[in-house]
Amino acid sequence: MTGDKNIDGLIPTRWPELKKRAQSEQDLEKLMTLLVEIDELLFNVEMRVRVKDDTGFNARAESQSVAQVSRNQGANE
Repeated sequence: MTGDKNIDGLIPTRWPELKKRAQSEQDLEKLMTLLVEIDELLFNVEMRVRVKDDTGFNARAESQSVAQVSRNQGANE
């Protein structure tokens, strides 16, 4: 749950700031640094979303597996 709040707050606060700085930056080295920050932000969001998706997928797969076992046990009785 806390991770969801972090994701929700991460993009609206950091992304506009980084985007604005990158659009107005004239120094190539500073721009490269900003691009690294943007890349790190996107990577963190991607990893959090992936973990959330994987957790949901595993829960669905486990639920389907339990349902299949229950059906098989019912058929054997």
